[in-house]
Amino acid sequence: MLLSKGHATAILQGCEHFRSDETLCDVTLESGDGSETLPVHRVIMASASGYFKAAFTGEMKGESVVKLQGVSGRGLRTMVDFVYTGGLRLDMDSLRDTLEAARYLQVQPVLQLCNQLLSSELTVDNCVEVGSVAVELQLEEVLGRVQEFVCANFSALVQSGRHLQLSAACLSHALSSDSLRGFTEEDAGLRGDPACAQLLLEASSYQTLPFLQPALQSERTRLRSDSSHLLLLGGVTHRHLAVSRQLCYYDDGAEVWRALRPLGEPRYQHGVAVLGGFLFVVGGQGQYDSKGATATDSAYRYDPRGDRWLQLAPLGEKRTFFHLSVLGGRLYAAGGRNASGELDSVERYDFSRNEWTFVSPMAEPVYGHAGAVHEQLMYISGGITQDTFRKDLWRYDAARDEWRRCADMAAARGLHCMSAAGGAAVRAGRERPVGEGDYADVLSVEAYSPAADQWTAAAPMALGQSDAAWPGSAGSCTWQAGTSGAGAAWWTRCSATTPSATPGTRPSACPSPWVEPASAPCPSPTHSPLQSHAHHYPWTCPLAEGWHGSGGGWRGWLDPGWFGEKLNP
Repeated sequence: MLLSKGHATAILQGCEHFRSDETLCDVTLESGDGSETLPVHRVIMASASGYFKAAFTGEMKGESVVKLQGVSGRGLRTMVDFVYTGGLRLDMDSLRDTLEAARYLQVQPVLQLCNQLLSSELTVDNCVEVGSVAVELQLEEVLGRVQEFVCANFSALVQSGRHLQLSAACLSHALSSDSLRGFTEEDAGLRGDPACAQLLLEASSYQTLPFLQPALQSERTRLRSDSSHLLLLGGVTHRHLAVSRQLCYYDDGAEVWRALRPLGEPRYQHGVAVLGGFLFVVGGQGQYDSKGATATDSAYRYDPRGDRWLQLAPLGEKRTFFHLSVLGGRLYAAGGRNASGELDSVERYDFSRNEWTFVSPMAEPVYGHAGAVHEQLMYISGGITQDTFRKDLWRYDAARDEWRRCADMAAARGLHCMSAAGGAAVRAGRERPVGEGDYADVLSVEAYSPAADQWTAAAPMALGQSDAAWPGSAGSCTWQAGTSGAGAAWWTRCSATTPSATPGTRPSACPSPWVEPASAPCPSPTHSPLQSHAHHYPWTCPLAEGWHGSGGGWRGWLDPGWFGEKLNP
């Protein structure tokens, strides 16, 4: 059989000539937007389009005008021109309309030509648009080529800033691809947005430097809280003298105690402080020992954001019955005692190095003293030295690393409380009368004015209180429970006072007697004020409502760590 090489071309040219002068045209095609109406021949369109073959042999067989709702005017004209000429005028501007029309009308050769164009004409300038078209029209082959191009040219895309216009899927594929060479995920994020880069660096520093987190607090990391909670840690049961590691908080709404994640080891006679929304627990004892022979040097930090404990570097010297304060954004542990005896040493914790260092010591060894911070100065009052109760007051200036003696109290005190409320105030303590081997309660209350270097008597307490917690708040000072008469009686009373000489009040009763508490404020997240962390741990705290010992009465606690007051956002 002989074939004419130009016959097919001649037929197409003849059909195009008939279309151009509308000879023998038997149907009119209208675009969905109404911008194009094109007379065509049914048989020609049906031979090239699966859509028209089905339409002209089915429901639209007798229609003279066919409106194509899914095809634009430009797309329709491009399809008709291709059917009658075999040629395709294609650029990036008309690409989307052409592809949509070819898919709708099922003109497979056009789809193939579009895929070839998209795959062969990729550039840094158009790859984002091509990728968007490939995703929208589900062109898997084209999408694969786009992803390969992005991986091979990612550095150029970042330099031009066009990587920020890539789809999330395409960007994720590139960053996770083994074909991405000489480039890291950080480069893409950090170069694209300087402000974002700064935030990423800040977040990276915060997460990779856990010991420094209290000193890195900002508006993005601080706890937002408008609620108040009291927390209780450790202590010793009055009956069995067993040291606890329990951490629990008081649910004001339900008026019950709830357990949180316990400390890793038992603790009492410890120091507590709060900085940056974290609770610090330092020193103390893990076994019941009234002489401090089992003092420890361990230190921990509790994060209420995630109910987590973190162990810190140990103290340079084991200590119990000491004072712990936050001063100038650092922790200071002053005095106390251990198996070697009474201590005059003072240590400072450096967050950046996770390290304790010794600073200027106190004038004399002392334990059982009280302390408070006022205007970046730490005040230490009273205490016990060689079984002698003291009445002196000392002030420590961290900037100069020096101690200065201030006016003495009227009464010698030890195992008492002190808090800052406008000035430094001290109350509740006990002394050993001369010639007796027992402790006697001190009912007097004194307030100290740093400006005048003077102590002033305030309203005395009705009952003796020693070994009490005192979380001061908003100009008032509150203490919790304690002992009277050398520990012969254990109290559950709560009292409050103000710096003025007004009588104390009793806002509420404590659920159990205990002594030697330590106190500090501890914030809780507003979205979940500790409740989300509760109930996940075995409950052993004897302060739970309705808890009774084997004898049917409340068991007392010795030296629980109390930390609570108004929690500032």
